Amino acid sequence: MSQYADPDDFAIASTYHVLLRETEALEKTVGTVLEIEIHGTSGSAADFRGVSFYRELDARYRSGKLSIVSAFSTLCVVLKEIDRYRAILGNLAGFVSRDQPLRPAKVAVDLTALLEEAVDLFEAAAFSKGILLHLDGPRAAAINGDPALLYRVFVNLLDNAIKYSFSTTAHSGQRHVDIQCRRHSADGQYLVSVTSYGVGISPKEISSGVVFEYGVRGEWATDREREGTGIGLAECKRIVEAHGGSIKLRSEPRSTDPKNPAYVTTVSVVIPHGER
Repeated sequence: MSQYADPDDFAIASTYHVLLRETEALEKTVGTVLEIEIHGTSGSAADFRGVSFYRELDARYRSGKLSIVSAFSTLCVVLKEIDRYRAILGNLAGFVSRDQPLRPAKVAVDLTALLEEAVDLFEAAAFSKGILLHLDGPRAAAINGDPALLYRVFVNLLDNAIKYSFSTTAHSGQRHVDIQCRRHSADGQYLVSVTSYGVGISPKEISSGVVFEYGVRGEWATDREREGTGIGLAECKRIVEAHGGSIKLRSEPRSTDPKNPAYVTTVSVVIPHGER
């Protein structure tokens, strides 16, 4: 599976590479907001020294070259990326403690509000790939659960859905991620599903459950050199089951083109009302 004999080493190394990639993406995004053309760390045509975004932001604001609106938009970008980093690091911490019982700190939670936060977090990333995020759910969906852990479940599912969606013109009419939340039973269970069109998961990986194992990435996951740690789905399963729920995966082919095989993949999570 990798050059690392120890799965812990593999997970840490994979997480490092993902964080590095996300940091580079964040640098480019902030540079775009500040209208700075970045060339590695060597500066740019905009006379950016490539040392500190904070100092550049502060200098421009104090000199009147940057409005408070632009500064605020930059801050929002950074804070959203911090939320994504927290999810990645949370996954790594979960991997390290995977053999220990997970005890959710349950409080009253609105699943719809958590999903809206997760969708907002990924709107820019989805837009950059031409992917439409569509959330369909009740005005409120009240359960008892751990908001931080459940939020991480939704972040992981959306991250995977966007990452493995096609973004080529050949599939331009299919670029969407649908998120649904609905009442699943009379006793307060809710069903949350995330559906995407793109790279699929093989039937044998779904039936065996191997796709939910730590450090395992699907055999098609590296399509177009997509990076990942193989931890996200495993953490989703662990968190959902700690809440007394269940998670299922379905991936069905929708394209017969051998050069661009496309699948509709749906991850469904059932979360009970729960007791505090």
